[in-house]
Amino acid sequence: VRVYSGGPALREHFEAMVASLVVCRSVTLVVDAPFGHALLGLGLLPRPILVVTGNHCPYYLLDLLEFAPEGLVAQAVGLSQVRSAVTRVALGENFYHGPHLEEHRCCLSSAERKVLRLLSFGLNLDEIAERLLVVPKTIQNHVAELKFKLEFSSATGLALYYRGMDPRLVQRENIPL
Repeated sequence: VRVYSGGPALREHFEAMVASLVVCRSVTLVVDAPFGHALLGLGLLPRPILVVTGNHCPYYLLDLLEFAPEGLVAQAVGLSQVRSAVTRVALGENFYHGPHLEEHRCCLSSAERKVLRLLSFGLNLDEIAERLLVVPKTIQNHVAELKFKLEFSSATGLALYYRGMDPRLVQRENIPL
């Protein structure tokens, strides 16, 4: 089992978790930490792939699923669940465990999802326009539509939401100085 993660300590922890696991074929375990890291290399990693994430943003999960990992677990899991999921992927099973996504598939256009994803990685509107080969006004329109559809007042809120950190769940008066 190969482990891929954004944090070396976390990668070592998961490597230790699955070290004694004997599987019939090699599996790449992608530990999505920090949230969003899995998208950075998912298309380049050896298959089969199991992604484990705690990010519940439906649009993020839909983006992960576009890479067609053999397994995607989008919920809190313990050692036994990770080991079981690795074994299932090694045996050729494909599965998804996470929130229901059907109702979200048609809410955002493909272009809006791309803009949301690029915002979450810190690109500004001009950089997004350049990347998508459109004029900046088009990106401004997409961001305005995203804010309306997802009920956010800022692009920063949209980016945090996509990365699994919904700022609407934080009470503003309790933020430490």
